[in-house]
Amino acid sequence: MDRAGPADGAYWKQAAEGAVFYTEAADHYNCPVGSFTHGITLPPERAKELEHVVGTMVGLQYIRMEEVGALPRRTAPFQVAVYAPLAETPAPPDVVLVRGRARQIMLVAEAARAAGIAGDGASMGRPACAVIPAVLGGPTGYSEQFGGHPRMIQRHLNRHLTQAQRRQWVSLLLDTADQIGMPDDPECSST
Repeated sequence: MDRAGPADGAYWKQAAEGAVFYTEAADHYNCPVGSFTHGITLPPERAKELEHVVGTMVGLQYIRMEEVGALPRRTAPFQVAVYAPLAETPAPPDVVLVRGRARQIMLVAEAARAAGIAGDGASMGRPACAVIPAVLGGPTGYSEQFGGHPRMIQRHLNRHLTQAQRRQWVSLLLDTADQIGMPDDPECSST
């Protein structure tokens, strides 16, 4: 890897595009929440940034203050993270991220449950990177305590948004999907 990414999700995207590489703890410092969930000890200046980001998330009502203590965190010491397309992994992976449309992911989840290799199905963390510690066998208390996906849906209901605000949100979401190169199909495209 040439340089640290802006957030851990950038590494997932590089691997999806065919890159094979590894990261060390310092490569994750630009994403303080991702560093936290991965079990990386942040240097003091980045630890303050983590506090600020979490405070902002609470201020925006993305999470509640009482949820902060339940954010999952990988407990094993972080050594390196290897990113690669599944067929090109240099070692057996601990975690495999699967990306697809909702229908595709539902079929993958159903197949994993049928094969007996799925977790409890509650892996819907906020922030999204919080799912990694849970699927690695770490704490699942966040989803158990706050309801996983059903709770996320519930938190978005009754926000009293105007139709103009809804349209603006969808427009920004679709613009972002286009900018990051989401697949050009009806479920992922603004056209």
